[in-house]
Amino acid sequence: MSRQVPRQGHPKAEPAVAKRRHLPAAERRQQIIDAVIEVASERGIVGTTIARVADRAGIGIGTIYRHFTDQREMLRAAVESIATRFTSIALDRNSDSAVEHIREMARQRTALTSANGGRIARLWLEFAAASPQIGLQDLLIETHRRALKAVQDVCEVGVKQGTIRADVDLPLLTYLIVEQAWGADFSVLLGMPGYLGRDAPTDALDKLLREIAVEPESDQKGPAEVPPL
Repeated sequence: MSRQVPRQGHPKAEPAVAKRRHLPAAERRQQIIDAVIEVASERGIVGTTIARVADRAGIGIGTIYRHFTDQREMLRAAVESIATRFTSIALDRNSDSAVEHIREMARQRTALTSANGGRIARLWLEFAAASPQIGLQDLLIETHRRALKAVQDVCEVGVKQGTIRADVDLPLLTYLIVEQAWGADFSVLLGMPGYLGRDAPTDALDKLLREIAVEPESDQKGPAEVPPL
């Protein structure tokens, strides 16, 4: 009986297994935060489970726990990430004129909050309306204070450089600028940026800035009044 010699053909191909790309810890953490933002904007805070975030990021649940202890910690990281984007807009000095810088800040912030169907605007409101049990309110208050401080710093620069009137109430001016940003967010959320056939939030900010700007070679008499929006 002849012995059968095995063929020396090509080895049978193994099924391809997708390998997850190894990322440095900081990049992996940011990838998870981005997934949290996406899931939370679609599912709400309650629906932002660790399993859904892991699925969106394309990683295992165990990887999530290497960076975050629970859902609350993930959500707080998302709040910080968005707040940092807002603050960086104020810190990015893009003009020699503080008045023009404030105008550009508003434009960039609206572009950020309105991108992807208003994802950031919707999520920021979701965070603000979250139950105290979720544990976000203290962080939201702190991030809001930082934003106010960043905007007021820009206004103070304007007074020093002579582009904003020195007799303006700076804390009130700061609040009105931030209030305009909130109004723009709601316009995005409601799908009505062209309310009354015009960009009302931008028009309101322009009116405010005209009132507080130093006009070249103009006689300024009496205290500057910051009109309510």
